Amino acid sequence: MNKRSLKTIKTLTLDNGVEFSFHEKMSGKLKATIYFCDPYKSWQRGAIENANKLLRTKLPRKTNIDSMEQHQIDNIVKQINDRPMKCLNLQTLNEVFKQNFGVLPI
Repeated sequence: MNKRSLKTIKTLTLDNGVEFSFHEKMSGKLKATIYFCDPYKSWQRGAIENANKLLRTKLPRKTNIDSMEQHQIDNIVKQINDRPMKCLNLQTLNEVFKQNFGVLPI
């Protein structure tokens, strides 16, 4: 399969959490434009909210992920990435990535 030379990340939409205090450095490394959501307006980042909802089906709020083994977390990620999605015409995230960029980076 030939690998396209497309840039994978063009933009990021982040919330205002302290974990993104080095956003300028991240933007420079990725050569991507970074946007910030307004506080308490979760609808501005709908894809993130949908992903969080999927994660919560596997990791309820009180789950202590520090006590989990890496293989357990990897399994959850695999389940989500192998889940057919209506917005992708029932393809999985992995299938769409492979179609557009070749092999998966793992």
